[in-house]
Amino acid sequence: MYVVPRFLLSCFFAFVAGHVMNYSVIFYAQEVLGSDLLAGVGFFLSFGGAPLLVGWYAGALCDRQSPSMLILLSQILFVVAALLMLLLQYLEWGPLSRVAIFLLASTVAGVAWCFIAPARLALLGRLVPLDRLHGVSVLFNVLVMVGFGLAPILIALLRGSFGWPGPLGAVLLLFILASLLLSGIRVTVPELPSASVWSDVRGGLRYILGNPLMLQLLLLTLIVYSVMGPVQVMIPRFALDVLELTPMQRGGLLAVMAVALFAGGLVCMLFGKRLHQGKAVIGSLLLSSLLMLAFSFSDVLWQASVWLLLAGIFAGVSVSLIVAALQLNAEDRYRGRVMSMYTISTQVLPATSGLLCGVVLEFISPASGLSLAAAILLLLGGLAWWRMGVLRRYA
Repeated sequence: MYVVPRFLLSCFFAFVAGHVMNYSVIFYAQEVLGSDLLAGVGFFLSFGGAPLLVGWYAGALCDRQSPSMLILLSQILFVVAALLMLLLQYLEWGPLSRVAIFLLASTVAGVAWCFIAPARLALLGRLVPLDRLHGVSVLFNVLVMVGFGLAPILIALLRGSFGWPGPLGAVLLLFILASLLLSGIRVTVPELPSASVWSDVRGGLRYILGNPLMLQLLLLTLIVYSVMGPVQVMIPRFALDVLELTPMQRGGLLAVMAVALFAGGLVCMLFGKRLHQGKAVIGSLLLSSLLMLAFSFSDVLWQASVWLLLAGIFAGVSVSLIVAALQLNAEDRYRGRVMSMYTISTQVLPATSGLLCGVVLEFISPASGLSLAAAILLLLGGLAWWRMGVLRRYA
């Protein structure tokens, strides 16, 4: 009963917890281990390194195995990662041992991300009728983005009262609740010819390469999500060094993204079917990049908040329309593999750009780094408008 609402609530809890885990990795490295480079490496491992290697396999499994079971297994891995981070708070180890456990926890979280996102997207596509799939897909993406935006607020609030065990304990609790909400949710797995997993992976790649719209949507996903590295690694440092905010104020600034992404998703839910899909996707990326460039020149909190809010709204429009278009246009027998390639893009690019941001911050200021990142995104968005004709004409 109430299967889809239970599933969406489970998604919300899981994605809040997952993003709390990611932000904890970044903040712990910057504030406790004292290294922007380790923040970038940890973020890469927790969100990109493992998906790049294992994500293809995860997508093929989503088309052959129960997505619900894969979701539960991935959430167990997140619990293990959070427990490893908790160990760091209670055991008196030397610096090298602490770094090793930190990197191990980041890697375990990365393996969990490989499975949880494509499995949830595959389950969504099989739970919801086609005539409701666009709207529910947009809502799903709104929940993902709100989880991303709420995570730094939760960390700031819980750390203020309980120290690091606060946010890490919340990760454990939220994943337990997310797992309980999935109980009894089952879908029919498509009947596929007997083949190896790697044969399935190759079949998925051939399907995407033979479908220009799918290919261009996934290529644009790479561009859109590369902005998440600067957001998650550079903006926290920008908030402390340039805006001179307290950790609580920094959490509030990052929470502006939650409001903005929610607003962008809401725009898509209300008006998405009236928009020209392709032009809206690419145009929103260009506007978001331009506003992020303006943000990099901010020197007071209110100004930074306004630019970040507007940039986040347009980013929310772009990513919501992308995931809805992929769900609507993917054949069911390829859905798990298509959505795994989408989630690989949404994880590897933020993680890779986050790693690069950590390296860049060793040499230039956060403001200069954000300006450089926004300029690169503007250039890539312009190239997309010029070269991605199939997507630009997609209505």
